[in-house]
Amino acid sequence: MRFELGVISALILCLLLVATSEGEPPQEDWIGIGDLRIVDVHHSEKYIVAMNTTPEYAGGGPETWPATTYPESQIWYLTLWDGTTRYVDLTLFQVENEIFGQGAMTTSGISQTVTATGYLMADLLELRIFVLEDNVMYRLRMDFAGGSASGSYTGYSTTGAKWFGSAFGRRTLVG
Repeated sequence: MRFELGVISALILCLLLVATSEGEPPQEDWIGIGDLRIVDVHHSEKYIVAMNTTPEYAGGGPETWPATTYPESQIWYLTLWDGTTRYVDLTLFQVENEIFGQGAMTTSGISQTVTATGYLMADLLELRIFVLEDNVMYRLRMDFAGGSASGSYTGYSTTGAKWFGSAFGRRTLVG
């Protein structure tokens, strides 16, 4: 009787494990950064280091990492206008044509944390700005000349709302 109860319990446990694993999609590391677990923009130094360095292997020995050199940073001051004026201050980094960073957006005296990502191709600056507190994204497309840029943007919210406006900006190099 104990043997039969043990076999039945093991069979039920196996069925439960199979049932729960079939309903869950596999967890993929779609950007290839492993276990960095970025909680917020203030805890992303390990991410920046990993994205800007490559491992070197010395004679089959343990993996070593070269000294990190950070890319040149730029401070961008943007104005977004669609009937409402939004001021965005961003610290951006550029690696090749890729741009990424963080900052703040101020609307009607209220400041919110933002992150940004995009690219620069010739004279075109494509930038996506994410407002973390509101789950809103602004997609900017601006012509870049010298230290300034101008163009348009589209705003998107998680409710499905979409709006359009003008974007203007200037930058200063930090070093």
